[in-house]
Amino acid sequence: MTEQEKKAAEIDATLKADKAKKDAEAAAVVPEKVLSALDACMSKLDALEGKIAALGESPEKKDAAKKDDEGSDDKPNIVADAAHRATLADAQGRADAVAQAFGSSAPRPMDGESVRAYRNRMMFPYLQYSPSFKDVEPKDIRAIPDGAFDAFEARIYADAVAASHNPIVPEGRLMERTKIDPVTGFRSTEFFGTSFIKSMKRPARRVTRFMTKESV
Repeated sequence: MTEQEKKAAEIDATLKADKAKKDAEAAAVVPEKVLSALDACMSKLDALEGKIAALGESPEKKDAAKKDDEGSDDKPNIVADAAHRATLADAQGRADAVAQAFGSSAPRPMDGESVRAYRNRMMFPYLQYSPSFKDVEPKDIRAIPDGAFDAFEARIYADAVAASHNPIVPEGRLMERTKIDPVTGFRSTEFFGTSFIKSMKRPARRVTRFMTKESV
């Protein structure tokens, strides 16, 4: 076993508890592959029905049915493309929720980018906020099995959101962060850190005793 495979195995072991929960929830969901296969079968059934109906039709209708048959092979590709775009949109939504905690937004997927490559690209900047996985190399993350990656991604994003509530700012500096409410679109600005003006203030004084005629 290579060093990269060992690290991937260690990460996988750390996430077993989260994975078990995810697997139980996913058991009730119809796999995407089953849906794609079902759509393909329905497309073939439609094509077969068209051929049967064309046996008693006019030459003009037969030509129309033939054209439909020639285009029927494209239907599974269209369904697959739609599913791919939907999966990318879900990944972008998760990444954007984390980015908004830092006053930014998640970029869109690049043309031809796979779902896993996009999810990796969105997650890498937030590794630094995870106490458990901040030192994990990107190449080791790419080796994580798909079954464990969902839990790993959720852990990184959760650590990042938690860190966003208490950012580390150098002494004497202020950090401005603008957030946008995803529902209302309302913009709010927060400031973190300490202002340099605070260091210029005179030290606080305390009254230790009062001067009276009797004490003189």
